[in-house]
Amino acid sequence: MSDFSINLEKNIHRNHYTIQSFAAQCEINRTLLQKYLSGQRFPKNKELLFRMIRHLYLTPEEKRELIESWKKEYLGEMVYYQHQSIRSMLESFGEMVHNREYNLSVSVDTQTEIRMSECAIPISSRHLLITSMWQVIEYECSHRRQQTV
Repeated sequence: MSDFSINLEKNIHRNHYTIQSFAAQCEINRTLLQKYLSGQRFPKNKELLFRMIRHLYLTPEEKRELIESWKKEYLGEMVYYQHQSIRSMLESFGEMVHNREYNLSVSVDTQTEIRMSECAIPISSRHLLITSMWQVIEYECSHRRQQTV
């Protein structure tokens, strides 16, 4: 069983659904739901996932947990963790740059879109953003090497 299937099953039972009643509520085949719960399959699109979530009455934290476990299934663990690393790097990049003289602010929203807020250096394309990031990273690495010498 996968994290997603365990999480889904826990929430179905917590809401006192039977497999049959939850499948009917979400307008999906009971056999397909059984495959989701056994870890053999998972929803292939967000529309179905959010239809199921809507009927589970989850707290924001439970909803986030179920969505993240679905993303891990959908993308595969390795790609999922790579995305998490990139997101973390971009979020910390904004903090790192803000604390230095670069005066850039970068944030990543829930759909992993890159947004820039009033930059001292105008950045109009992803290429320029990536180039700027590498310049800052290279500067930081050389600066740290000098501090350790």
